[in-house]
Amino acid sequence: MTERSAPPAPPQRPHLPVLSRRALAGCLLAVAGALLGAGSARAQGRRQRQGRQGRQGRRSPQMRRADRQALREAVRRGEVRPLRELMAEFEARTGFEIIDIRLRRHGGDFLYGFKVITEGGLIDTLVMNAATGEIMTLRDARTRYR
Repeated sequence: MTERSAPPAPPQRPHLPVLSRRALAGCLLAVAGALLGAGSARAQGRRQRQGRQGRQGRRSPQMRRADRQALREAVRRGEVRPLRELMAEFEARTGFEIIDIRLRRHGGDFLYGFKVITEGGLIDTLVMNAATGEIMTLRDARTRYR
């Protein structure tokens, strides 16, 4: 009979220090604080970038109210056509369903951005000059009214 040798001993694991619950909780809080701090720094940077963009592009609610008041006065003077009339003409000429309307003012021109559902079911934005009734794509309006 042959003798069997003893099975090999399992490899020894390195000794790791055991943390108490209090120490473990402290470490987890420190890691969470570091992650949250980094997230809030990113959010703060995003808010600052949006603030810069807001000063260039978007207007404050007070400016929008002033634009609406100026538009009402222009309609009263006959310089700009009423919105209902423009919407009826827009839908008759394009055949698209209007789902949202935005007012923009570029210099002395009032422009309506009509968000529409096209025949293919896609959502697109077309722009209509409130004074002339001219309909243009958003790209054309951006190049014309810089």
